[in-house]
Amino acid sequence: MLFAALSMENILLQEAFNESTSTERLLELVNSGKEDICRVVASNPNTAPIIAILLVLVLNVII
Repeated sequence: MLFAALSMENILLQEAFNESTSTERLLELVNSGKEDICRVVASNPNTAPIIAILLVLVLNVII
């Protein structure tokens, strides 16, 4: 089960990193609450500026 969880997180990280991931999906990924995923979403050029700002201000994500 641990392997499955690690694989799922890797898939989510790849999705968060992918520049073709929609803004809506990036917001869903942010809702996972996982700091590493939020950090990657914040650095994705397809992330809406307001989402990146919220990640930095509210969740203290460092880009």
